[in-house]
Amino acid sequence: MSKRRLAFVQLLRAVGLAIMLGALLGLPSAAGAAATRAESTADIVVQFGNGQVETKRITFTGTISGLEALRRTELALVEKSGAVCRIGDTGCAEGQECFCACTSLDAPCLFWSYQRWNGTAWVESAQGAGAPDTVANGAVEGWTWNGTLPAVTPALLGAQAARDWLAPRQAADGSYASGNAGTTIDSLLANRALGGDAAAFRSSVGASLLDALRALAPAYAQGSAAALGKLALGVAAADQDPRNIVGLDLVISMTATLDPASGAYGATNWDHAFSILGMRAAGEPVPPAAVALLKARASSDGGWGFGVAGPTDVDSTGLMLQALAAAGTPASDPVIVKALGYLDGAQNDDGGFPDAPASDGSDTSNANSSAFAVQGILAAGGDPLAPRWQPAATNPISYVLGLQQPDGAFTFGGQASLLATQQVIPALARRPFPYLSRATAQRSAVDLIMAQQQPEGSFAGFGLGSTIDALLAIDAAGAAPQQLVSTTGQSPLDYLRPRAAAYAAGSAAATGKLLTGLVAAGAEPRSFAGLDLVISATLRYDPGTGAYGSSTFDQAWSMIGLDAAGQSIPLSATARLQAMQATGGGWGFGANAATADADSTGLALMALAATEQSSNVATASNAAVCATGAGSSNPAVRAALAFLRASENGDGGFPGFDGTTSASASGLALQGLAAYHEQPRSLAWTTVITNATASRLTLRNPVDALLGLQTAAGGFPGFSGPNDPDATYQALPGLLARPYPTTRRSLQYLPVIGR
Repeated sequence: MSKRRLAFVQLLRAVGLAIMLGALLGLPSAAGAAATRAESTADIVVQFGNGQVETKRITFTGTISGLEALRRTELALVEKSGAVCRIGDTGCAEGQECFCACTSLDAPCLFWSYQRWNGTAWVESAQGAGAPDTVANGAVEGWTWNGTLPAVTPALLGAQAARDWLAPRQAADGSYASGNAGTTIDSLLANRALGGDAAAFRSSVGASLLDALRALAPAYAQGSAAALGKLALGVAAADQDPRNIVGLDLVISMTATLDPASGAYGATNWDHAFSILGMRAAGEPVPPAAVALLKARASSDGGWGFGVAGPTDVDSTGLMLQALAAAGTPASDPVIVKALGYLDGAQNDDGGFPDAPASDGSDTSNANSSAFAVQGILAAGGDPLAPRWQPAATNPISYVLGLQQPDGAFTFGGQASLLATQQVIPALARRPFPYLSRATAQRSAVDLIMAQQQPEGSFAGFGLGSTIDALLAIDAAGAAPQQLVSTTGQSPLDYLRPRAAAYAAGSAAATGKLLTGLVAAGAEPRSFAGLDLVISATLRYDPGTGAYGSSTFDQAWSMIGLDAAGQSIPLSATARLQAMQATGGGWGFGANAATADADSTGLALMALAATEQSSNVATASNAAVCATGAGSSNPAVRAALAFLRASENGDGGFPGFDGTTSASASGLALQGLAAYHEQPRSLAWTTVITNATASRLTLRNPVDALLGLQTAAGGFPGFSGPNDPDATYQALPGLLARPYPTTRRSLQYLPVIGR
């Protein structure tokens, strides 16, 4: 490849990168990189008391101890006599024994366990962490506060190390490459591919990727059709809405670049593909003419190039495959089959891909082209780890990992490259574009929910309970349920008033749920339709047992409802709910059920968190140990979170009654996780596929699994079909991480007047 063509290809990959990154960043020379590669590396996986997981790549020479490897992560440690007492905010404080959390027979024995990954599973280390010379090059070490470490793969660990390399290169304003929008979006996409939050990825002075995106969006939106599409991709990846970002409606802007006669977005294939990806990221359909045009533009060799009539290349072909798949083109389509054949023919014997195949084999593989190829293969339903993509000893993934430096960077042309590192991460994380947005899902789900209101003010579903669920969903989305008026002028409260007494009389769960819904709708629960629902709920309480009714739903909804009304919850009620836990952790519908379910477990977790008692029921020693580890000192909460981790399906979602991923169950489970500040897109909740249902690269999490269930109409599937009202009411609060009660009343104290 000529130097001139190499520079041109780099510019295309950035879609707007207008500066030479190597000169800008002062990257090391090839000789320096070669010297650096002589270092040994190991990956350290740490699971804290609240279940969150961090991975750190360290460098060293020769061999070191496990304890020294942990020290090199630069995590805050407390050690005593060669044992690890505390990592970060989890464990025994300075001055305590390392087994300070093993003093009670009524609570689990919590301590830092040292493990090693053997390639397929975590195993307890046969030697102590202080044993010398036990950590060699390529080792994967694990530390957990009595939890279950997540499965890992070389690709995942490589991607995590690459993201760590990106972090200190973020500019003070949150951007990358001195405010280059295209490069900033590349970092944002890489971060989201690993489940990262753009608002939490911050520079040394606190500016986030989201801050930078908002600042750069107006100017970048004035660029090409490709820039508009890429901006929409980035906005969605940041969980924002491409229809409403800093006053821009990117769907309108992208549509303005469409030629309705030809179906073309912009002038180039990259304009067209990025526009299709951007439209899908915004939740919008792609015009059939645009899909047909992209297919028609495929060359006779099966590939595409940057321009409509130019030579084909791997990068463009990988991008076009992602666009076609996002538009709904099936993997069996002849155009996709032929495009995969093009990539097959372009692959080099080293497992990687060049920018473009050369008959004399002179065009060498590179990280960027290999990443585009991997994303295209995955989007088209292929597996980059399959024999088809391993021409010799290596496949595309092992080839790319071979280009990673010990510090986590990936190289292009022998030097560490910001662009290569950004583009490799989504490929290693098995995440072709686009990434779906919670804000976009919220907009379309709320629209569908609003359309469910009936003339009498209710919402479609199974009676009054469904109407309450709709009110809670609308409140979770930040709207005002009490302002919704039907076509006949009836509000939800108008519907509830004549029916409230009969509904509340049905069960303790009904009373508590009605209480919660009324507070969300801005009504006064102490005086509604002649009822004082706070008294009604309290009268169901048995002080001898701590029980409200008999089922988990009775207990949980009563506690949630009273908390919504600003009432304190008796400690015995919290203890009762914990004692109702099912065999093996979690909760079922009935007390002490033989098996737990995600729905009941999510609701019970919300109730425990709502009472603000979960941290107080632990022993004094445990409470000191994990003061900031949400729920980690409460055995019932720990068991419930462990149950949810174990029950998570391979697609990342949570099962319903038939075992398949359910929108309702996933919504409730996600609300339970949110109640304890879990991060469901983090590695702790990411499933790694180990069976033959998908590529072993596949990483899935509960949030993206639920987003993937949403239909184009905005609904979620359930008993009544693909746009089931009840499933939609339940899914939305979970997606938005809004546990019940979504709104609380404050306690009001009357002054004591003396005489």
